[in-house]
Amino acid sequence: MCGGDDLERVLERVRRLLALAEDPASSENEATLAFERAQRLMHRHAIREWMLEESDGRTARIVERRVVFDRGDPTNRYKVSLADIVARANRCRTYYSFRTARNHRSVIRSVTFCGIESDVRMTETLWTSMELRRALGWRRSLNEHSRETGCRPSPARWRNGYYVAFQERIEERLAVLNGELDGSASGRELVLARDRQLDEYMGRKEFSDEDPRLQSMHLSYEAVRYGRRDASDCPLGLTETPAATGSRVLRGGRDGR
Repeated sequence: MCGGDDLERVLERVRRLLALAEDPASSENEATLAFERAQRLMHRHAIREWMLEESDGRTARIVERRVVFDRGDPTNRYKVSLADIVARANRCRTYYSFRTARNHRSVIRSVTFCGIESDVRMTETLWTSMELRRALGWRRSLNEHSRETGCRPSPARWRNGYYVAFQERIEERLAVLNGELDGSASGRELVLARDRQLDEYMGRKEFSDEDPRLQSMHLSYEAVRYGRRDASDCPLGLTETPAATGSRVLRGGRDGR
């Protein structure tokens, strides 16, 4: 197995590359190359670690990493969705928790990533980077639209439309792109092995059949074009075999922590 120091070095390199990709001073080409290099590094590390597992005759332990959201943030529902999309594309799974407010509406509290430690930590890093892009992108696109049309739509509706379109486009791209990981026998075996391991792990948990009661959200359909455009320009690097998405929530909506 790869040691903790080795993982920390890889993660630090990934963080530096993602910081370069998000730097406003970087050119579009520099940002794209940095993002794709980060993805390739993540996948190479995953294949190497899995091959060491195979040679040692051991299976890496599944861990969980919980991310707590700001209370009352209306975008939490979208963060959960994108987390699941990114997680499944990187050999992980997610579930979320919520609480019931006084108005009987559900408030999403957290999302939890499940997978081997290196996959979980890298998935969280990548998801956080995408969320930063999305949070900056919807405001930038709203200002762009306002300058072009002379009309400023409702910011909340614009944000909602942009967020939904962004994650839908990311999911579409992950479903159709073929990456280097899929193109190798080791990559395919890694995906299948992790899928089996995670399916068994998640199968031992009790999840609720009841959906949370979320407040209805109004969308700006004008924002959809911008969200899809920005998601299309977001470099994904390498991808894995797609799987059906859909985060699950623990029975009762709570994760016990």
